[in-house]
Amino acid sequence: MQSAPISRKLRIAIVARRVPLPLYTGINLVIHHLAARLSADNEVLMLVTDDDSPRDAGSLPFSVRACGKSGYGDEGAAVAPGATYSSRLSGYYGVPDSRKSWLEREVADFNPDVVLGFGYDLAAYLEGLIGRWPVVFDPIDSEVLYLWRRLRSGRLQLATIKHLVMSVALARGVLSRCDRLVTVSDEDTGNLRFITGLQKTYTVPNGVDCDFFRPDPARAPVAGRIIFTGSMGWPPNAQAVEWFLELCWNRILQVRPDASLVIVGKGMSDSQRAVFARHRNVQALGFVDDIREHVLAAEVAIAPMISGSGIKNKVLESWAMARAVVATALAARGLQATPGEHLLVAEGHVEFANSVILLLDNPSLRDRIGSAGRGLASADYSWASMADRMTRILAGAVRS
Repeated sequence: MQSAPISRKLRIAIVARRVPLPLYTGINLVIHHLAARLSADNEVLMLVTDDDSPRDAGSLPFSVRACGKSGYGDEGAAVAPGATYSSRLSGYYGVPDSRKSWLEREVADFNPDVVLGFGYDLAAYLEGLIGRWPVVFDPIDSEVLYLWRRLRSGRLQLATIKHLVMSVALARGVLSRCDRLVTVSDEDTGNLRFITGLQKTYTVPNGVDCDFFRPDPARAPVAGRIIFTGSMGWPPNAQAVEWFLELCWNRILQVRPDASLVIVGKGMSDSQRAVFARHRNVQALGFVDDIREHVLAAEVAIAPMISGSGIKNKVLESWAMARAVVATALAARGLQATPGEHLLVAEGHVEFANSVILLLDNPSLRDRIGSAGRGLASADYSWASMADRMTRILAGAVRS
């Protein structure tokens, strides 16, 4: 792959816009778990640009420095008509020059072997670091690919078109100059490699904590129970639930009138909750403190994604708890899984509904697929193995 790890500890400056807490979002999960494992064998300092008073940062297993209100002003927030290309990007992504200066001073003070940045909207912060230190940037997934799919799904909004244009500009103007790029799936990696022209673009998939998310043989699932988990503030999740309820749900209820759907995820608006709850046998719970009890109470987990990109944490977490998953092909992209063995992949609402019914009606098939998913998550998607991949990429950037 990238090269063997170097024998000494690395000094790694990790840059993020916010402290990766709480662990309710995909990007927080990625940053938290990778940073924690990298810090076990290296010297890690996290620099937080936009979280002025980060709470619970002391609970993290690595040092954190935040910009703080005294370290910045409001300059750079607006885009002036005659602004330069660089300042337009900074203005669009809300990156004040004073915070960029703070970041450059902090990185210089720490003097790392390598800088590791996370999150697409962080990229404009990195301009002053590129060329001075090796910079590895992990946007998680390709915003360009996500926005393109959003447009192709029929949502031709002017704001989305503008955001896509700026995302391409950011990729070509900043990401292309990094030493290495990393995304969570081969598809996202290929997209950014094509957009930026940077060949040193690699894949480090999302992982899952199989000790935290694990089966509980003492807990029997509720007959006919189906679970969907995901932030309702992220449009692809909301679209997935709407698609499933509008096109699949009545077909499932016709065959299995005892079926019930539980929808769990932060950011559920009152209007979303009202729309979801209009459907029979649907519980729209929204945010819960711990999703595990709800996933374990289900017989089937669903990932009916019709837009978006990246690897779906909902699939990995359901696998880790040995729950059988039905996913669209889009939701399954990037996963090294065999359809029919580790999950059922269905295209179109009829096939998706029938796949859910098949699992509800066949406990042995359900258990077999759930167990295979658990085995795959444990073998190939541990955070330890993902951190090892990232270490090799960082070491390669230092060597070059």
